Amino acid sequence: MKPPKAATSHSLVAPASLPAQGKAKPTPSVSVDLAALTDYVDRFSTKTVVVLGDFVADEFQFGEISRVSREAPVLILRHRETQFVPGGGANAANNLAALGARVLPITAVGQDAAGDADKFPPFAFIEPAYMQPGANDAHPPHDIISADGLIASVYNAIRKNDKLWSTTLLLVLFDEHGGFYDHVEPPAAVPPDHHSEEYDFTRYGVRVPALLISPYVGAGIFSDLLDHTSLLRYLQDKWSLNDLGDRTAKANTFKEVINGAASRADTPARVDSSTQTVAASPPVDALNEHQNALVAMSHNLESMTDEDPNLVAARSRHVLTGPQSQIDTAVDRVDNFISQQKATVESWIK
Repeated sequence: MKPPKAATSHSLVAPASLPAQGKAKPTPSVSVDLAALTDYVDRFSTKTVVVLGDFVADEFQFGEISRVSREAPVLILRHRETQFVPGGGANAANNLAALGARVLPITAVGQDAAGDADKFPPFAFIEPAYMQPGANDAHPPHDIISADGLIASVYNAIRKNDKLWSTTLLLVLFDEHGGFYDHVEPPAAVPPDHHSEEYDFTRYGVRVPALLISPYVGAGIFSDLLDHTSLLRYLQDKWSLNDLGDRTAKANTFKEVINGAASRADTPARVDSSTQTVAASPPVDALNEHQNALVAMSHNLESMTDEDPNLVAARSRHVLTGPQSQIDTAVDRVDNFISQQKATVESWIK
């Protein structure tokens, strides 16, 4: 870090305590350079901080005192509300994020699936990491062993919880075909909406694979015409939602292959990922076309939030320092966009 700016010092004065003789001790003071401290705090917006620890949620019960217990001198509270806040390492990560830092949490993963199946979210979306270090997507030039390891870890976490496994459908989707030849010509498609300024979206792309994993899905191949909005259509029908776009409204679904009456007993208890060593991540000298597109998208998402202009300016300066800084900034933008959208939805629910 560069040296802090010169500034005047201030003293923090602690309350004096009285000794046994009744005479006051000298009041201690601590010299603090507030301008330098502010300068250090401001720099968090340009830093990436790794937080290693146990990430938990602390539960707080709030209420009003209604009476005193007859059995013991204990206050009896009338419950008003329950709040969950980040605890342990999550508290430190939350505070760092509030200061504008990009936080990289390192902790045990997959523990949510080991808990109460009834408290598991009705829908969970898992996106791989596209940027180094730690990329585990299947896009070149990344090592697909990491991508296979991600899928295996998700399956194993769900599979070892019997109750969760018996109520879960795991879908593994791919957004691109990987460059493999396909003899089937892409058919016509229904445009998702009226926006056709740049593309008309009237034709599908090359076919991509999808995996449906559940004790209620039999082994085999389902070859009906599906697209990525088929998942939305399935959720739309499951939860009686309004149409999620024109293409979704007309999409086929895979619900026919889900047999809710009979559960399979031949599913593997565990999937072992490859034992091969993942190739070391090369230094990021420049972003590829795909990564540049993600950075550009993150900038667009940032413009749709109510970010502090000073933080936006700090990010803009940070991206100029190199490719890794562009990656860090893109992740920070997306994380903040999702957090704001989540807060908005939660406010609607309340």
